[in-house]
Amino acid sequence: MACRRKRPRLSANEEADGSADFDRFYFRAYGDISIHETMLGDTARTNSYRSAIFGSGAIKDKVILDVGAGTGILSVFCAQAGAKHVYAVEASSMAEQAKLVIKCNGVEDRVSVIQGKVEDIELPEMVDVIVSEWMGYLLVYEWMLSSIIFAREKWLKNNGVLFPNTASVFIAPLGDCEDLRDRLKFWEEMRPLYGVEMASLQAYARKCLTDVVHVQLVPPQNVQAHACQVCHINLKTVQEEDLSSVKGNFQFKCFGYSRVCGFVVWFDVTFPDHSQLSTSPYAEPTHWEQCIVYTKETQDVAQDTEITGTLELKPHRKVSRYVEVDLTYKFGNSEETHKQSYSMDEGAGS
Repeated sequence: MACRRKRPRLSANEEADGSADFDRFYFRAYGDISIHETMLGDTARTNSYRSAIFGSGAIKDKVILDVGAGTGILSVFCAQAGAKHVYAVEASSMAEQAKLVIKCNGVEDRVSVIQGKVEDIELPEMVDVIVSEWMGYLLVYEWMLSSIIFAREKWLKNNGVLFPNTASVFIAPLGDCEDLRDRLKFWEEMRPLYGVEMASLQAYARKCLTDVVHVQLVPPQNVQAHACQVCHINLKTVQEEDLSSVKGNFQFKCFGYSRVCGFVVWFDVTFPDHSQLSTSPYAEPTHWEQCIVYTKETQDVAQDTEITGTLELKPHRKVSRYVEVDLTYKFGNSEETHKQSYSMDEGAGS
């Protein structure tokens, strides 16, 4: 079972109150049960963590820090895998519910639930392992990775490990954009439906649809070239300053004749036992699905047509938990380089 996680939403008026106020609304959203239903209903995600925790051998007799513990399920997994003690840190009101889960599973003697941001709490000891499900759309959406870096620097022993321990972002060209075609064709259908001509709005609709990041499942046959890894993050060494710009180059050779209408982006993470959680179109679907950025114009390509460019992800200028996407690309030997920017915020597409 996989479905899209409902992300925190913030109105423009709330944004004006600043990042501290945004965090208040952000953590309030994670106190709602629907987000946790979606995450726990994602069996690919949850079983990947369960398998890594039970299979790595890094948990038994160790002290664990679970950052963003939510309902406490990863903390329970760690206790069941033989952890000496688990500190389950959760900033939202879900912390109170996590305590019930911990007690119902009979591990309250080895799991301590602490309500608060990891940046604000204190622990009685250093930890051997940090466990967290911190990934968002495009990997970095919500930028919870900053909290993992903070926790690592303050609480993880020098020889400690992280779950996951690496993360990578991939991009590939996208063809056969049926959803985009349908949404543009919608405006042609107003005349037969209502007797009012509205096809003139297609250009504006295209502009709106090509300004934001869309989240949906992409059929593997719509991927038009082998994916390119544009960034690789080692969780043990990444620094806060590295997050100001997550950037990389790409180069593809198209599979065959097609019409490219955008790019699809996804991420993978790996665990200390070398197991992997992938959000690729070729993997079992997850609630993250894939992210699509549509280009302003479509481009016909043939077999081995080369596409080169750069993808950059960075914190949004107004709300740092959102993402700004900068994309440059060109086709074949063309001298023309295309540049587009996208926003992934509360108005992101689906």
